[in-house]
Amino acid sequence: MSIPSAETALITELDRQISMLEGAIEKAHAGDVPLLGDFENQMNKLCAAVVKGSPEIKEQAETKLRHMLGQLEMLEVVVREKRETLINTEDGK
Repeated sequence: MSIPSAETALITELDRQISMLEGAIEKAHAGDVPLLGDFENQMNKLCAAVVKGSPEIKEQAETKLRHMLGQLEMLEVVVREKRETLINTEDGK
């Protein structure tokens, strides 16, 4: 059974979002803090698409979504640390 092209596109988009999250984590470590809401909104849309997907694609997509969630959580930690550092630096002036 072949996977519909829309579902192939979904997996491609999941991979793209994971890559973007990994890049955002690197940038956040360097002090460029991204908007977390953008990533959270995109993940919610992708979750909805996975739920509507065929059983053949769900397992692969769910694995990628779990990875994406882990990356998002890591990004949140880095952003929180950077914000705390900025606040502490400003308070110390």
